[in-house]
Amino acid sequence: MSTGERYELVIDFSNYQNQNITLLNERGLGENVDYPATDKVMRFVVGNSSSGGSGGGVPQTLRNDGPVVPSSSITKDFTFGRGSGGLWVINGVGFKDIENRILTKPDRGTYETWALHNGAGDGTHPVHIHLVDFKVISRSGGRDEVADYESAGWKDVVWLAAGESVQVIARYAPWDGIYMFHCHNFVHEDNDMLVAFSVPNLEKWGYTNSTLFLDPNEPEFQGKNVNSDDFTEDAINKKIAWLYSTNPYNKGNINGVYSALDAYAQGQYWTQVPDQDQGKSTGKGQSAWSTPTGKPSSFGSPNSAWITLASSITATPDSSQAASSSVYQAYGSQVRQ
Repeated sequence: MSTGERYELVIDFSNYQNQNITLLNERGLGENVDYPATDKVMRFVVGNSSSGGSGGGVPQTLRNDGPVVPSSSITKDFTFGRGSGGLWVINGVGFKDIENRILTKPDRGTYETWALHNGAGDGTHPVHIHLVDFKVISRSGGRDEVADYESAGWKDVVWLAAGESVQVIARYAPWDGIYMFHCHNFVHEDNDMLVAFSVPNLEKWGYTNSTLFLDPNEPEFQGKNVNSDDFTEDAINKKIAWLYSTNPYNKGNINGVYSALDAYAQGQYWTQVPDQDQGKSTGKGQSAWSTPTGKPSSFGSPNSAWITLASSITATPDSSQAASSSVYQAYGSQVRQ
């Protein structure tokens, strides 16, 4: 079990009344350094009476194993190793490499098999893939097998020891967006073994490959102390106007972006993307060149999709989401003017 791995256990203590049971790490495991007390994990102090009772001991099956994994899928290779200057990198790329750190773009809803390779000699890499749960399907080199407890269920971290290659399979769903995958050995991920994948790619939102994104390290985009004056309606409108003036998305196909957002708010997705110089709106929240999947929607006002989205958020019991509904309305209204 490596850094960041998690397992859920059911333990029957019925035969250990009034005893102390200590959980220990095994010594000499993998390439990690053994310090004097790192073998001591947790102590269970067992009482002399039951507070609940399991009603018959540990069950034979703790949970269903989930959907059947398809026998074939797209296979991609990622090598965890050393880069220039001694940095820890994945396929030669680290997180500081802003232009190249998105290594792959799996289509949403598809299964992919990723082959993870340890290319760093004696380095230990607990590999964590965000967004998904995966099945470990094979291991070659090193221990040369998948342990029973590794293959018993879905995981999000797998131990990649020295000389090993591990294959995992996952379905990249349900959300779109940009997610990280990285080594969970903190020394490695801090120096620079963390990259990203994108689900899906930006073209589905009406953006093009020439889309310009501003550097998040610019002072204007860095974190700031909370100031109540920044949350007035006037301050928010000024901030939105300033952001628009920076041309962060090249503005070129802005009608296409609006149409894609309208469709997304209604659970629809574009099956084709218009050319950059097209952008004729039908006046009903869609565009003449756009073909959404699902039932076409008809909006009475330009920003009704934003209001619909805000209303659905307000209807949720989560107060933090409800509080954000006015921001969605303000942003939609301001940008469309």
